[in-house]
Formats: sequence, C-alpha cells, structure tokens
Amino acid sequence: MSGNGMAIVNMSTGEITPNGGRDIAIAAEAAREETLIKASFARAHMFPRNEIAAFESVMKSLDRYNFAKAAIYVYPRGGTDIVGPSINLAEEFSRNWGNIRLGLTIIHDDDNSRSIEGWAMDLQTNNFVAMPSTFEKKIQRKQKNGPTVWIKIDDERELRELTARHGAILMRNAIFKLIPKDMVDDAVDKAKAVLKKGDSSKDPKVRIKQILVAFSQLKIYQKDLEGYLGHSVFSSKPDEIAKLEGVYTSIKDGAATKDDYFSQAAVELAEIEKLAQELGQSIHLDDITDENRADILAGFRKQKK
Repeated sequence: MSGNGMAIVNMSTGEITPNGGRDIAIAAEAAREETLIKASFARAHMFPRNEIAAFESVMKSLDRYNFAKAAIYVYPRGGTDIVGPSINLAEEFSRNWGNIRLGLTIIHDDDNSRSIEGWAMDLQTNNFVAMPSTFEKKIQRKQKNGPTVWIKIDDERELRELTARHGAILMRNAIFKLIPKDMVDDAVDKAKAVLKKGDSSKDPKVRIKQILVAFSQLKIYQKDLEGYLGHSVFSSKPDEIAKLEGVYTSIKDGAATKDDYFSQAAVELAEIEKLAQELGQSIHLDDITDENRADILAGFRKQKK
C-alpha cells in the first residue's frame, strides 16, 4: 500500500482494498457503499427510533451480571481509578439506539505506522462523528528468559488484530458522541451497582477463581492482583471484585496496559493513596515523583504501624 493511499475496509470480512492499480475495485465498493447509505437513510426516516425505549432496553440488559461486568472499564489516572463505559456498552447502545452506521477506515499506511479513523453516523439527524488515531506497527512480546520488549509486527494477522483493537476504541468514542451523556452516565452507574451487589448465583470464591483464570490469560497472575489490592485476593470485598473485573475489561479491550496497573510505580501509588485516606491525610499525587515515592510510602507505612 502506498504511503499516502486511501483504503476501503470491508466491515463484514475485514478485507482491505488499497489504492494501487485497483481503482475499479475501489469504485465498485464506493458505489455499493453509496447505495447502502441511501437505503439506510430512507429506512431511518421511515422507522425513527424511540429514545426512551432504547434506553430502557440498555438498562434492562445491565440487569445481567455478566454483561454488567463487561460494560465498564477501570482506568488508573494520577493514582485514582476512573470508571468509564466500555466498548461492549457502546455496542449495546448502538444496537438498541438503531439507525446508526459505523465504520473504520485506514487513511494512511506505511512500513512503520498506520493511521485510521473510526466513525459513527446518525442516519436520522445526519450527525457524523469521526475519531482519528495513528499507531506504530509494534506489539509487546515477552522474550524467552528475558524482559518484555516492543517488536515490529511482520504478521498480517497480528496487524489486523492491532488495527481492530484501536478501531474498536475509536468507534466506541464516536458512538458515545451520538448518545446523550446523561443516559451513558446512568448506564455506567447501573453497571457499577449491579457489580457491587455481586452475582448472587455464585459463591464469591468461585468468582475470584474465574477472575484469576481470566487474568492469567493476559499473563497477569495472583501475585500481581494482590500487589494491586494490597491484600490476599481471596479476602476481596464485592466492590474490589467489581474493580478487578473492570480492570480486566480495560486491559482486554486495549484501553489500558498491564503496566498501567501492575508496575511497581502503579502499585506504590495505589498504596500511598490508600494509606493517606486511612490516616485522614491529604496528598497531591502530582507531587509524587520517582525520586520521592519510596520515601513517602515508607513514611505512611511508619505512621500506620
């Protein structure tokens, strides 16, 4: 694919048609897309959405515990956990909202990086939202008997998967630009409430074991989770179990990385914040640096004894 070429992505098959001597294929795809869009616009005006019914349907879906835990992510920022709506919740809103068209387009591609644009179009209001992103063609890989390093992608399947992960986040953001914010906030609150209440059909220890299995598939193990929590994973409270499930969703969806939660610095910042709250002291996390973090943590630990 040429460095400045456009490409059409078939959202059904994931196939990419580059612009490089294949103008006929591109023209045919563009004509097909235009026909589909015109038909979609016509159908949207014939069958307009019922926003209240769509919202109620999303909220009803969140009564299901397994969906609720996939509906939110937990992301660390400045030592504080930010809870937000996940890709799964965006897809559920789109499915129920109706008359929304989604897409992912590759707008630039070279040997080292790829630029993409995830978009969402409201066919009733003609509101179009596009979210761009550029990423390097690299992935993290654990070396045998060595550290985890960034390596360049040579496998086309891995590149498709990386593109899909970045694209899903962009389309999530685009979808939520079309949905009223108060509805999204209410859905997040509902998911948090369902998770805090817990899955009454399962023993908490069973849930924790399932969490351990899920994290192990991401190369994150019990010792990592216990460092993050500050205690044994099997003594976790319902809200802590819910937090772990949100962390898992965040990493799995690509909204965060393992190091965001489980690096030594992240674990120490979380402990400092927890100790400060327990001791009734205020602390500005922005003032904590790599140089003073260990001393501040030692001071809080000494006060706690």
